[in-house]
Amino acid sequence: MTYLDQWFVYTNRQLAMKKEIEQAIQRVEGSTLTLNEFLLLYFLDQTADHRIMQNDLQDKLHLSASAVSRMITKLEAKDCGVIEKVACSTDKRATYIVLTTRGEELLKNVLQEVEVSLAKYKDFLK
Repeated sequence: MTYLDQWFVYTNRQLAMKKEIEQAIQRVEGSTLTLNEFLLLYFLDQTADHRIMQNDLQDKLHLSASAVSRMITKLEAKDCGVIEKVACSTDKRATYIVLTTRGEELLKNVLQEVEVSLAKYKDFLK
């Protein structure tokens, strides 16, 4: 098998895993999250105080500033209460995105479903 063939196998498996994660997210009761919204909650949960500057999300999510802004606006419009915006006390132009208690609960449930779904790829993920 050539390196190119191996790369095709790798990318196809990666796409299958992405689809698996998206389906897992939708199976959780009360979840209307997209994959990127789920990742946003995940990255918020990884911080010590469950908050991150909005502009720092670009690097984590591999999205442009405008795409992150649109995603946060859409997530807020869903009115599911998983995040809130908080103005930075030292820079009024900056905004923190904060994971709420509801967001923590939803993320916990979604993470459980995602882990179960990805278990079949454990050999690939080593």
